[in-house]
Amino acid sequence: MRSHYEQRLKSNLINLLTSSKLLGDPKNFIGHLGTGVQDFFYKPQEGFVKGPIEGIIGIGAGATSLVRNTVSGTFGATSNLLSSVSKGLLFLSDDTEYINQREEENHIDRPKDVLEGLGYGLKSTFTSISSGVRGVWEKPIEGSKRDGVKGFMIGSAKGISGLVVKPVSGTIDFFAKTSEGIRNTAGSGAAIPPDRVRRPRPFYGRLQLLRPFDELHAYFNLFLMKSGAGQYQKDSFLDAIYIDCTTPPQKPGIVVLTEERLLWIDEKEKKVLVECLAKDLVQSRKSSPTVLKVYRRVKNKQGVYEKKEIFALNLTEALAIDAVNRKLNDFIQHALDQLY
Repeated sequence: MRSHYEQRLKSNLINLLTSSKLLGDPKNFIGHLGTGVQDFFYKPQEGFVKGPIEGIIGIGAGATSLVRNTVSGTFGATSNLLSSVSKGLLFLSDDTEYINQREEENHIDRPKDVLEGLGYGLKSTFTSISSGVRGVWEKPIEGSKRDGVKGFMIGSAKGISGLVVKPVSGTIDFFAKTSEGIRNTAGSGAAIPPDRVRRPRPFYGRLQLLRPFDELHAYFNLFLMKSGAGQYQKDSFLDAIYIDCTTPPQKPGIVVLTEERLLWIDEKEKKVLVECLAKDLVQSRKSSPTVLKVYRRVKNKQGVYEKKEIFALNLTEALAIDAVNRKLNDFIQHALDQLY
């Protein structure tokens, strides 16, 4: 019994290692090469059994299979290995938001041929260089807004490391995407997995309730899991409300509600503009027929709590503002019930 399980463990470990993309997926490479070599010898034999013309056709088919599988296996392994190296380098930048964005783009940008591989590779390179350069000043500013001087120092370190790491990673991505394109051009590479039809369904609240699928909710539930430095990953999603603010300087955005907090997110840039813990909210009320203001409690210098406006929404329709106001006040009451 013991020897049986030891043997199974060794076999599974070998399969795991040889299938690892970190090592270039050597099992897939050997499989392609083996198929090509087998076809190279067997297809002519099968052809000559039927006749000389079929044998000549078999020689051509066998040679074609050998070349195609060798190219596909080699460039497939190269693509997997380079992608793993690029991903590993990015972790040195400690930019979780950019890493998640890159993962999503890599899932979408799957080249079908060499030209698409070159195009996606160049896109990844330029995106990485641009992000690395912008990070030099953006990361310190973001850090200082969040944690003051300490945040500024951490943000500066992230910006400098990103300036070095991201362009290198982007350059490696160029060769990885080009190799993937060559592999798929060869015709017998690994099949490109179909795109997901829709985003994962969210489950609502701490009880993880199931409700009818909503595309807006699904998008921003996924946004919470992937954005920032992972600070929203454990939030329990409740609602996402589209706000059509067409009056300058405000822009359309989304109010996202979780058991833990309220977020006001810019629709176009998908950035969190305002964040407030649910337990600190005190009121949502209309200050005019189309203006809605949300308030939180803050301590003043005397240690006394007072009400302070955190943001105002200038909506275009009076009916819409009533619905949003009702939802926000229900959310605030729910948060208070959880406290007491």
